[in-house]
Amino acid sequence: MSKRVAISLSAVLCIGIAVAVVLSAGGGSAPTAPSASVIAEPVTAEAVIAEPVIAEPVIAVLSTQESTTTPRAEVGALSREAAWRAAGEYSREANGEFLLVMQDGKVIYEDGIGGWNRTRPHPLASGTKSFTGVAAMLAVQQGLFALDDKVSDTITEWKSDPRKREITVRQLLNLSSGIEADSEDNRKRNRTLATGNSVQRLRAAAGQRDDFHAQAVRAPMLHEAGTRFEYGANHFYAFTEFLERTLRARDVAPSTAWEWYEKNLFDPIGMKVARIGRDRQGHANVAGGASLTAEEWAKFGEFVRLGGRVRSADGSDVQVLRSDLLQQCFEPSQRNARYGLTWWLAPRRAPTDLPGVFMAAGLGKQRLYVVPSARLVVVRFAPINSERSGFSDSRLLALILEAVGEEPIPSDDISVRSPTD
Repeated sequence: MSKRVAISLSAVLCIGIAVAVVLSAGGGSAPTAPSASVIAEPVTAEAVIAEPVIAEPVIAVLSTQESTTTPRAEVGALSREAAWRAAGEYSREANGEFLLVMQDGKVIYEDGIGGWNRTRPHPLASGTKSFTGVAAMLAVQQGLFALDDKVSDTITEWKSDPRKREITVRQLLNLSSGIEADSEDNRKRNRTLATGNSVQRLRAAAGQRDDFHAQAVRAPMLHEAGTRFEYGANHFYAFTEFLERTLRARDVAPSTAWEWYEKNLFDPIGMKVARIGRDRQGHANVAGGASLTAEEWAKFGEFVRLGGRVRSADGSDVQVLRSDLLQQCFEPSQRNARYGLTWWLAPRRAPTDLPGVFMAAGLGKQRLYVVPSARLVVVRFAPINSERSGFSDSRLLALILEAVGEEPIPSDDISVRSPTD
């Protein structure tokens, strides 16, 4: 083999390894050739951590404007087969990698490209955030704290600040605490993951931050508590610092937040998390660090759809979280009617004929939709750098609703309805 050929092969190998790392971090793009869509009954499968696929990136930027057309009228009377085909094609055209639809707990449709399937873990980005609201209500159920408790009674450093000492647990969870929502470093990192080139995204994904909890505790107070909604990670890191101090004070094990989530939330519903990112102190990135398979994320959605219950193979239910407590996650906050406790309550600019939707959403258009009136749970994955793909939540949901043939309750009638109704 000539020296020139050896060098070329070495370069190709290096490029392949770099692309693989980016894909595993959620920053890579999908290959263009789709696999066949499947409309089927569920197949039981154990979650596996698949090796990332090395693929040529999709070079396609669609309109950044979401459609504001009423989706049910726009979709029209498509046949169910045509509506399923249109849903899969629409998601893929907006850089989608995998789409999974469940109704009544059964998989009725899935569509993937480039090796993506229901058992391959994918980064959730901010889709991770919604675990915290549900976990918090489990802590309330166990008597560890109440939503209107002052956080400064536990994070005592805040007592010396006349504004921070008024922050409640509820305000951390509905993102109206008033603290700086995100550090400038985190905002820059997210911008790079969303829009940077492959090398820049690789570096941003590999960067490990120092101490999420200390960052949140020291975050400056920008507004009076409860006066403004501001989306960002520091609310979540402050909450998990509060939770960990509460657990230690009460001698509750495990005393670390993510491990407590696993024992009290994930394990009871049979959900496995493939990976959780951590800072240099070992604190879990509860604001954006989880990777799950579509199958596992759908289990969480089904738990929410069933009002805090887990359904066993024989059809019996076990109530893990009281439905009245879970319902509080989906009550609009005073400062943002589209946001509850770590959950979005409707897509942006959702038309009135779209049914009530509970939504976990992450960078790159990662989505978990729970549509109680249509008995649906939907998972969508896409590359982390797909934020500018022009994807519309309302458009995809309208196509799926057309495909299942449901006549669901409009959003203005169900926006605060219990998932069990």
